[in-house]
Amino acid sequence: MRRKLTPRGRLGLHSASLVGALALAVVVLQVSVAGAGTLPPLGAAVNPGTGVWVTADQGNPPHDQNLTLPGLSGGATVSFEADGTAHIAAGTDADMYRALGYTHARFRLFEMDLARRQAEGRLAETTSDPAALTSDEYELDLGLLRAAQRDWNAMAPGSPARAVLTEYAQGVNAAVAQLKQDNALPLYYKLMDFPVEQWTPVDSLAVQRLETQTLSFDPLPTAFSYIAGAFGEQKFEQLYHAVGQNPQYPYDPGPYRKLPLTPIPARDDGTPAPPSGTTGGGGTVQQAPAGGAAPPDGFAVGTSPQAIEASAQFQDRLAQLPANAVHTIGNSNAWVVSGKHTASGKPILASDPHLNLTVPSIWYQVELRSPGYQLAGVTVPGIPAVLDGKNQHISWGLTNSQRPGTFYYLEKTDAAHPDQYFWNGQWRPMTKIVNKIGQHDGSTVEYTTRMTVHGPVMTVQGVTAAVWFTGTLPSDNFDSMLAVEKATSFDQFRQALRGWNTPAQNFAYADDAGNIGIANAGLQAQTPDRCLPWLPMSGTGECDVTGSIPFEALPSTYNPPSGFAQTANQREVGTDYPYYYGRGYDFFDQGWRSTEITKALTGTTGVTSQQMQDLQMSMVDDVARALLPTVLKDLEAGSWDPVQTQALEALKNWDYTLTADSAAATVWGRFMVLYGYAVWHPVWQQYKIPAPPRDVFTPRTNDSTYAVDGLNGLLINLSIGDVGNPLFAPPGSTTHTAPEVIRQAFASAVTDLQGKRGPDVRSWKLGDNHKVMIASLLQSPVLDLGPFASGGSGRTINSVVSAAPVRHGKPLTGVAVGGASWRMVVDWGTGQSVGIYPGGQSENPASPWYSDRLADWFAGRNRPILEGESALAATKGRTWTLNP
Repeated sequence: MRRKLTPRGRLGLHSASLVGALALAVVVLQVSVAGAGTLPPLGAAVNPGTGVWVTADQGNPPHDQNLTLPGLSGGATVSFEADGTAHIAAGTDADMYRALGYTHARFRLFEMDLARRQAEGRLAETTSDPAALTSDEYELDLGLLRAAQRDWNAMAPGSPARAVLTEYAQGVNAAVAQLKQDNALPLYYKLMDFPVEQWTPVDSLAVQRLETQTLSFDPLPTAFSYIAGAFGEQKFEQLYHAVGQNPQYPYDPGPYRKLPLTPIPARDDGTPAPPSGTTGGGGTVQQAPAGGAAPPDGFAVGTSPQAIEASAQFQDRLAQLPANAVHTIGNSNAWVVSGKHTASGKPILASDPHLNLTVPSIWYQVELRSPGYQLAGVTVPGIPAVLDGKNQHISWGLTNSQRPGTFYYLEKTDAAHPDQYFWNGQWRPMTKIVNKIGQHDGSTVEYTTRMTVHGPVMTVQGVTAAVWFTGTLPSDNFDSMLAVEKATSFDQFRQALRGWNTPAQNFAYADDAGNIGIANAGLQAQTPDRCLPWLPMSGTGECDVTGSIPFEALPSTYNPPSGFAQTANQREVGTDYPYYYGRGYDFFDQGWRSTEITKALTGTTGVTSQQMQDLQMSMVDDVARALLPTVLKDLEAGSWDPVQTQALEALKNWDYTLTADSAAATVWGRFMVLYGYAVWHPVWQQYKIPAPPRDVFTPRTNDSTYAVDGLNGLLINLSIGDVGNPLFAPPGSTTHTAPEVIRQAFASAVTDLQGKRGPDVRSWKLGDNHKVMIASLLQSPVLDLGPFASGGSGRTINSVVSAAPVRHGKPLTGVAVGGASWRMVVDWGTGQSVGIYPGGQSENPASPWYSDRLADWFAGRNRPILEGESALAATKGRTWTLNP
């Protein structure tokens, strides 16, 4: 059995292979590797200050310099602020994008290279770790490279997107050639011992698809077959409602239109095309196969022994992949406030996408100026587009939409029909794609991908399951972003998103004319009513995708009467929305952040940019705000010892904020874990739910708050309004009501904390055992930033989320590696924009731009986003003049 690939943030490299690569670097670079202090053996080789990084003059900031960039039609300049923010100006759009590719490669080439290799199934070329081969097999099955090649082939010659991607790739390759000539390639290549290759437009499209996968590839339907199968339909529906049971704040409350479904675009990526008149992976729209049987009992199918077996196999496979291979985080906040409510008299937009926190960052900050563009914001290295930012008239920010794009099908197979599956009344051959996977030693491994009409087969040991994923459907995302970047009104902005198919996103909007809005974009597949897409479905044809929600019916709001609109991964529509929109528990959170944003903005006037920046840093826990008053009332009836009394007083004086120095937040956090565990764990035992692969579904330990977060809305309601519910009196317990369970959980929480931290409650600071780390490219402890004491949680606006990272084969418990990857606020009245992300502009640990933004990010100090003339003084003495 292959070793598991430990979660890796973005890039998924195993620490064992790092040690091997560093051993090679000792020979190649003749660097002393004597251990230093607490560093592991060979750790000194990668120390940012004294290791191999200082053997080349790569860390120094740029200075005024004339450089050659072949292929320019005229000239271009790249100027840098003191923190490395790049300002690129050119006389033509083509030259600007060529210069952007050149700049990305000069500062982030290795990050770009590893991202494309992961997306294209080529990580095994970089390391001998078997886990890299596991990742490659998975990505080749999923088909990001096939989709990228299809998209490139479909672009018309001379189209704007094709031209931009070509110019960008040429800029990257010019930088690579120059770095090779100067013997100045990133030292990562020597450490990992593999060559750099030419960049192609397909590589950019593949990296874009990888970002889509990170944001929207959702394995939850497979894992839910465990819990749903054990509970049965009635009990499951009682506990897991379709919509969160806490208050919901959709930004589009209706009324809604029910329009005919639109066709799903044909994949044409190796997935077999369905016969004429059916749907499968794409084609015409119909409600069910002609003459076919009625859809099966969806619940029974999705919770069958076959479904559970397929889920187990698939979850085991996922556990061996990089963390960004599936959607574990990738949620965000964005809101817009009308000028009627701001001090400046014009709209304010605030955006903070929540992603993996990495160094180098997912983002690279730029200003771009050419005859056709005037942009400022952040780009993803490898993708020539400003994804979160502004032009001279509009600003935008993105959040993930609360609707799933991943369906799972249980294919009917048997031994008498090898490599076939039964679909729409007959046996059909699977399409086979034979892949050649390159190895670090130069050899190749043959690997076969099998495809059904639903998509790639992901499990084959006893049960054949295929995945239907919007992330590999044809999409005009790149054309859409180019159009967004040129839009000057909400109508142009929304129409630009018409071709955006995946991932499903909310695009918050504010402009200089005084308008605000949010537009939702992306395909949302529909299936027959009796089929349950939130569980594995039958693959025999009755549950095939029948079409997508039409663009005109997707949620949208424009200049709402409230004077503000917000999107924070809550359900964007009300319960009467006439299409399947996912279930409130199978994708994203329960709307806690949305609630806090709504409360903060409702009825406000004189709103300033600084207030919006402060709101982005809010650590108020809406669950505490809702439940703590009831808890305190119940605790007043108890009899407490001195330490418990201290803890109770801390809660009484608490303002619901999860700050790093708060002792009350520590008490509350431990109480909530033990309270939820006391209520829900006996239920899991009663129904004999097997331990699933992911802890987010079953509270089988008393150490995880997220295990029961999807049930917190119900728990709050029961604790307040149904205190005698039988859930509070499980078999064998000594409790009968919610107050009794609350008092017992509080006593247990204080006893536990006292045993671990001593009797002084004031010393129980949340940040002592609650930290955040910015994970390094090579997952090396000496290149990581942190861990640092932190506050916040996945429920607070200033989110800190994701599973513990692994170092030296051990998880760092209490350490998160996800959160606000970029914060931006644009005030159209003052003309001032600000932003910040953790880390810096350079991937080189010897550069002063490796981590110089981190302290400001932690403190919530945003930096001005300079544009045009205002940037000249800030970049003086640091300009590249690029000549043909």
